[in-house]
Amino acid sequence: PSGTVGNPITIAKYLSEEVTIQPTHDLALGLRVINFNTADYITLDGLILDAVNMDYDVVQIESGSTNIIIQNSTLKNADGNNCIGLWGNIGQILNNTIQTCGSSSLHHGIYTSADDGIIEGNTISGVAGYAVQIHSESRTPVSNIIRRNTYHSVGLQNPGLGACVIVNVGTGHRVENNVCYGGPGGAPRGMVAYGVGTFYNNTIYGTTGVGMDFYSQGNTINNNIISSTGGSAIKFNAGSNNNTAQYNLTHNPTTITNLGSGNTISLNVTGNPLHTDPATFDFALQNGSPAIDAGADLSATFTVDRVNFTRPDGVAFD
Repeated sequence: PSGTVGNPITIAKYLSEEVTIQPTHDLALGLRVINFNTADYITLDGLILDAVNMDYDVVQIESGSTNIIIQNSTLKNADGNNCIGLWGNIGQILNNTIQTCGSSSLHHGIYTSADDGIIEGNTISGVAGYAVQIHSESRTPVSNIIRRNTYHSVGLQNPGLGACVIVNVGTGHRVENNVCYGGPGGAPRGMVAYGVGTFYNNTIYGTTGVGMDFYSQGNTINNNIISSTGGSAIKFNAGSNNNTAQYNLTHNPTTITNLGSGNTISLNVTGNPLHTDPATFDFALQNGSPAIDAGADLSATFTVDRVNFTRPDGVAFD
């Protein structure tokens, strides 16, 4: 089936019922739970999609499909590939639980080479490679938004180089209001960029390596809180030039490593961010945190935070 802009199709559970789609290997030819080939304007809502019998992804959205939405669902057990492969433009992955993805460092939670996608409000864990990877598949993706997601237990098969989010290619990407923490199983790195974008108001805690790791030029890194990392809080590698890093808080370590040139690194603060309870992964800020009211004004980009509270809440952004 395929919908239109004026007549979209929704496939959803009925009221409070639980609906699980778990094909047998023979029924789905061993590939995926759902494959969108040339489909448009279809929404999956409130489903449990289980690839335990499949060889590859839970869901694949091919480049011939557009405006596919997956929301309020659970996607799990993609042992042989990514949980979601997103090639179709203007796709939205919203408010899902995505877990147990892949068995090698080449398998990820969400792997996308699409334009204008929104990946928002998801909890992604138990991932062999990257929780979210923007990558090139015969094209260069642009203008994706990755926001308000929570990641933990990633890089399980890539303990040195895995990450919560990696922007491998493209420009105009926005990575904002995410939480990445080590959690059970760890997280090697928080955010990694070979492509170009803005990185705003992300919280990174307890990674085994670098918190934010940049290899590209022209990124803007503002209002992030990076603490208890195994490497530099922020690192600009050789050739990572003309970036701007301001109004970030770093702690344990406070290091911002600059091996590039022309980078603007200023107005950052150090000190314990006073997260409410990192042991239970509660990263709200307590009164007295040096991060409160210490951020840049980003109201032109967003006016709510990860849990939909209005920002700024005080006299300035945190």
